[in-house]
Amino acid sequence: MLGRSLLPVALVPLAACVPSLTITPRFGQLELDGELAISAAGLNASNDLDDLGLDDQEGEFNGAIDFKWGGPHVTVSTVSSAFSGTGVLEADFDLGGTVITAGTTVDSDLDIGVDTAVITWDIAPTEMVEIGVGLGVSALDFDSSFTDLSTGDVVATDEQVPIPVVAGRVGVGFGKFAVTGLIAGVTLAVDGNDITYYDLDVSGRYSFFDLATGTASLTLGFRQITTDVQYDDDDDEIDLDMDFSGPYIGFELRF
Repeated sequence: MLGRSLLPVALVPLAACVPSLTITPRFGQLELDGELAISAAGLNASNDLDDLGLDDQEGEFNGAIDFKWGGPHVTVSTVSSAFSGTGVLEADFDLGGTVITAGTTVDSDLDIGVDTAVITWDIAPTEMVEIGVGLGVSALDFDSSFTDLSTGDVVATDEQVPIPVVAGRVGVGFGKFAVTGLIAGVTLAVDGNDITYYDLDVSGRYSFFDLATGTASLTLGFRQITTDVQYDDDDDEIDLDMDFSGPYIGFELRF
């Protein structure tokens, strides 16, 4: 009898934690900065991505999905962009027996994608403030090619790297306004790849319309992904040291 009488009391906190789902399509203006080295004889010199013609800001549609039920808060996001241009090598590219020497004019193409899934748990849950810590994984997809305009020779490399991360989240809500920050990162070696990775996503939202089962909001934010990845492509070495960042605007539906 005692167990039965306590059961409704035990279920009260769980019932009070109403799950929420948030879908946020975004449009972001992304800028690329950093250096790239490709060599078969040691990574002694790098090419600045600006010098390769990859300095234009690109606008892309991306997005995020959040699911929260009580303490656990799951965020899944994707961001990607394609950059292209014409530049001049400051250092040799040497890959798979193909060498494009310094001073050569090249057509450059670079596609970057980052998919991230993070779960945090509230350590100070209140109605207005969220402070959480957790774990997650990011998948970095890097695909590049460089074509010598004088000979047609091509140096191309691509890599997909799963990166386990630790994460922290802070959120503050006041009326129709809210501000959220999510950071994830790690420094480690995985399968011979040396990785330093940090991902910061800061946003503010204004709820301007109440739906029958939720709210619609306008979101403004900034995303910065910083990564330094060294990996082997057969017997050759690649080092990508990159900042991938920019503002975004989004439309948030919360149910």
